[in-house]
Amino acid sequence: MIEQFCEICYNKLSILQNYQLGVTIMRELLDIPSQRIIRILEILIENEDWTTFAKLGTEINTSERTVAKDIAMLKEKWTQHLNIAVSKKNGVKLQNQNIAGIGLVFTDIFNDSVALQWIKDLLFHPGNTIEFYEGRLFTSRSVLIRLLPKINKYLSAKDMEIQNKDSKYNFVGKDEHYL
Repeated sequence: MIEQFCEICYNKLSILQNYQLGVTIMRELLDIPSQRIIRILEILIENEDWTTFAKLGTEINTSERTVAKDIAMLKEKWTQHLNIAVSKKNGVKLQNQNIAGIGLVFTDIFNDSVALQWIKDLLFHPGNTIEFYEGRLFTSRSVLIRLLPKINKYLSAKDMEIQNKDSKYNFVGKDEHYL
């Protein structure tokens, strides 16, 4: 009985660790401002008290001015999901934390990612040229070319990659289960 319980716990821990690894790697696909905003939210969630702009800037390795702009953007874009209090004296605080709302903000950030949108488009519209994806994603060829190694690094954990063959982009994988 104890052995079965231990095995169940071990399996759940393995699933959780794989999930956390996937989220960590997926986060690397985000642009720097999106990564910074997620980190700011994580810090505000961890700290129930006021956090100064200086402390946030130090923790995420950016200026207080950039932190202030990011906080203003968070308040403006996700005001319905986040209750962010800002004080010149005290700093910033996330009040009445709503986990569902915070989850929606994270989801929005990931859904706005060009890299993740490109992965989705490759799944639903495989075998197209880079010009096709430029038009669908409203981005430049150079952005997509720069993203490709980062995306392939992420996909390599599942033995997959995006290949450009005859100027057509497709997913290729060792195991059809993942495709």
